[in-house]
Amino acid sequence: MKSILLSVLFSAITLVSVFAQGRKLPDISFQERSLEYANANRGYNDDNQYIDTLQDEAIVRQLAAILIKNEAIVIQIIGHTAINESNELGQQRAQKVYEALVAEGVDSARLSTLNAAHESPAISDDVLFSQPTPEEKEAVNQKNRRVEIKVVGKREE
Repeated sequence: MKSILLSVLFSAITLVSVFAQGRKLPDISFQERSLEYANANRGYNDDNQYIDTLQDEAIVRQLAAILIKNEAIVIQIIGHTAINESNELGQQRAQKVYEALVAEGVDSARLSTLNAAHESPAISDDVLFSQPTPEEKEAVNQKNRRVEIKVVGKREE
């Protein structure tokens, strides 16, 4: 867990230093750095209804600390779903992270959410459908359930 947090923190510090130099900022995706975070809020019940299961609050706190320290950064929080989920879950995932960041003290004017639903899966549907067992298909679906953070601009001060 420490290595995951250090990786995210290092990426964010690198991002901030690039930002300070006026270069184009890369997107941040927790999916690449923490499968625990990518799958943290994947919960849904038998009726395909969202269940609040955000588990990796430490990463959200780290992101909030970076955003508070760097008040010019504006981000978009993008929620994604698996193919077997209701599209609304993407927005609910993004909203959950949005609310957690605001609760940590990040100015809500610097945050926006986007529901990407299943429009840009981390692992394509072709790969999903090629899996031979239901367990392997579910493992692919779990990786598509995620929240991405994208730096979208710089707030003028």
